[in-house]
Amino acid sequence: MRASRLADDLKVEAVGLQLLDIARTWFRNEPALAGEGHTWAEFKLLFKEKFFSSTDKIDLVRQFQDLQQGSLSVEEYAAEFDRLSRYAEYMVRDPEIRVSRFREGLTWDIKILIPSFYETYTQIYAEARKVERKWGLKPKRERDLFSGATSSTEAAKHPQLQHHSFQHHQPQVQVRAPVQQVQHTQQRQAQHGAPCNFCKKPGHIWEVCRKRLGVCLYYGEAGHQLRDCPTSHRRVARGAVAA
Repeated sequence: MRASRLADDLKVEAVGLQLLDIARTWFRNEPALAGEGHTWAEFKLLFKEKFFSSTDKIDLVRQFQDLQQGSLSVEEYAAEFDRLSRYAEYMVRDPEIRVSRFREGLTWDIKILIPSFYETYTQIYAEARKVERKWGLKPKRERDLFSGATSSTEAAKHPQLQHHSFQHHQPQVQVRAPVQQVQHTQQRQAQHGAPCNFCKKPGHIWEVCRKRLGVCLYYGEAGHQLRDCPTSHRRVARGAVAA
């Protein structure tokens, strides 16, 4: 109805025709909706007060806060994200926060392939869909966990194979293979002088970027920075002696 070009009062009438059962009975008998000329905002307020208690609202907000893609496709996750975000608009009114919350809920194997610089929800949604299609990342539904592991006849003869397949076989194929492919691509880019996606410098890939990991830029060791690196100081001292 948001995208509808109906006049404000006609929206109320149109929705009233689509309501069913208890909701339709309420619409016909609600004194505050008697007569004509009621605004869409008035109708939404009355409807929410009637059919959504404060407990329901809190529960929906909590569902939005905890929302994860899980076994959903990106399209299904986005639809649920849109539905629940309506009850927590104050949390995602800022476009950057909305983008961050959507990215946070994506599965790890999709999220790791998406840069964090997108400014709009539409952009990051489109990128997530593209990554899902490009790498063939399907929702990890229970019915998929056994595909390719064993035939139904073999599973019936050897029930223990089902447990092995569920615990070890398919999740590794679904989650790790795309990441390994990406790492291989990044390594090839590094070999050809392509810059790191994090620090924008050539010679290494994002996964091992010392600046991103917060380790010593010279020695690669955690616990100190380049200016405090004992190894780099020794090299400088030896160079001075040799000179």
